[in-house]
Amino acid sequence: AKVGGWEYDVLNDELRWTQVTYDIHELSGDFVPTPGQGISFYKEGESREKISRVFTAAVQEGKPFDEELIILTTTGKEKWVRAIAEPVLDNGKCIKVTGVFQDIDDQKKAREALKTSEQTLKTYIDASPLGIFVADLKGQYLDANKAGEILTGYSCHDLLSLTIADVFDQKHVEKGLSIVQS
Repeated sequence: AKVGGWEYDVLNDELRWTQVTYDIHELSGDFVPTPGQGISFYKEGESREKISRVFTAAVQEGKPFDEELIILTTTGKEKWVRAIAEPVLDNGKCIKVTGVFQDIDDQKKAREALKTSEQTLKTYIDASPLGIFVADLKGQYLDANKAGEILTGYSCHDLLSLTIADVFDQKHVEKGLSIVQS
């Protein structure tokens, strides 16, 4: 995992990045960012507005943050990052903000792909003319499609409080369970 760090010295208005933070931005280590330049890497719109708001609250109010946002690297590549900040206070006044900066692009895209795949599968199951049921090994219903509701005469909500044995003939239940458990 690409995890970098950063520190903002409020009193001297100096922002420092670790090498990994430079690497995530696809920058060389000789670039010295200002807070405004750091914020300008965030994608215009929701990501930039959010980081501006939470960074200001960290400095002015001492509020920590942990956000997943999109940046644009120097090569123009969109990348999901996680930005975490912890203000350091002295007599209630923020003197420094330290943070972690993580490249989460692969994980975020994998989660989105999984979510899309699950939605597609659910669409297929819901559209199936065959009754499809999900149950645990004890026969407790966990889910059913519309055709399953029609087949049993129970709503999906009602099926969740029932077992297969409550709905179907016992000899069919035993045969089905033996197949599943083998």
